[in-house]
Amino acid sequence: MATVPPRLLLEFGVLMPAAGGEANPEVQEILRMSAAGPAALTATLFLGIVGGGIAEELYFRGFLLGAIPQRSARPRVALWVAAVVSVVLFGVLHLPASALDGLSITVAGLVYTGLFLATRRLTAPMVAHALWNAAALGTVLVSYG
Repeated sequence: MATVPPRLLLEFGVLMPAAGGEANPEVQEILRMSAAGPAALTATLFLGIVGGGIAEELYFRGFLLGAIPQRSARPRVALWVAAVVSVVLFGVLHLPASALDGLSITVAGLVYTGLFLATRRLTAPMVAHALWNAAALGTVLVSYG
């Protein structure tokens, strides 16, 4: 939970305004969902929590950081290589629309990877990711909606 407030300050205080604010494609998508009604907004929140908070973390941190290094002859080196690959893939597969979006996604990948490495538990990045997606949705609606 402690990772969300500083990320909100960075994202919505610096990066999002510099990346177009309300005109940012991600902001526009959230605003479209909210205009489509409560069911669409609920589905967006659900997908952010389940899709991002659970599914993405199972792959990017659970599989890449949990499973791959255990099968290596040099697990410690493999863990750090997997950590870099995890952050890079996380960023690339989110298809950033701009360099600032890419920076934001890279920060997220670093945070979630750091949480996994610090705790050696998948629940920490899952909860942080789900809370971030919910907080970001709410912040977009309050700031731009």
